[in-house]
Amino acid sequence: MNRQKIEKRVNGISPSFKGYILATLGAVAAALFFIPYKKGLETMNPQVYLLAVYLVGFLLNFLGSGVRKKTKRLNMPTLLGASGFAVLSVIGNIAIGNSLEGLDPSVTVVIIRTQVVFVIF
Repeated sequence: MNRQKIEKRVNGISPSFKGYILATLGAVAAALFFIPYKKGLETMNPQVYLLAVYLVGFLLNFLGSGVRKKTKRLNMPTLLGASGFAVLSVIGNIAIGNSLEGLDPSVTVVIIRTQVVFVIF
């Protein structure tokens, strides 16, 4: 049976189409993110700037998750997974921040997008 016939449409939009649009929006936002990120690192203390980026990101993600879900379940597997993700995010952001000191943002984005290769394997 055709996949499009199986998909449940919401407001006339199929879930896969919505997924493609949101993934594209995320990719564009991630690519554009590095331009002000590099400018901020050039104009202020990098440690203060990175701390501000982490705190604002945490706050926005926390508020977004509260709006998105009615119930909040924090159990040990969730906390361990979130902690692991947070540690890897901090390591990645520090590496990216340091790479922007010597690389153009467009080069950094291309190199970072090789993460797709790691996910495939």
